[in-house]
Amino acid sequence: MPAGASNISGAALLARDVRIVLLLLNDARHRTFQRVFAVERNDVNLVTLIVLLVIAEQMQATSSRVRAGRGPTLAEDFMGFGIVREALCRVAGPNARDTPLLASLLAIAVIGGTVRSGLHGLRGSGHSADVAFHKRYGYLVDPGHWRQRRAQRREAAVSHR
Repeated sequence: MPAGASNISGAALLARDVRIVLLLLNDARHRTFQRVFAVERNDVNLVTLIVLLVIAEQMQATSSRVRAGRGPTLAEDFMGFGIVREALCRVAGPNARDTPLLASLLAIAVIGGTVRSGLHGLRGSGHSADVAFHKRYGYLVDPGHWRQRRAQRREAAVSHR
């Protein structure tokens, strides 16, 4: 054994080397984020988390776009149209096969009903949101028409003098 050597195993030396490399990489990350994002050293970990979340979201969006890029083939389209036509004919009854543009008529009826109920729900949810907002924050908000009425009352009071 050499004079300065001790009885440290190779695994312990490897662990120390890995720890030193990780400390150096962490210091490099801190310095890079401080220069790029102009943050202080104690905020670097939070910025790193935000950057990692943004990268993860972009990767997820890209992978879903790649997976969704393959559309149905022409054969799948024709099979789908055939299935929909048969389903519509069964719903409409036995004489439906002789009706011209049956699918268009049924599609217009379904879309019209859906749009009507959707608009009704939208109108109702808008009113509900408005009522809830004014219940919570109405005392903080002074809508313009209240200001206008107050100004009209003031003008009327001044003109009566």
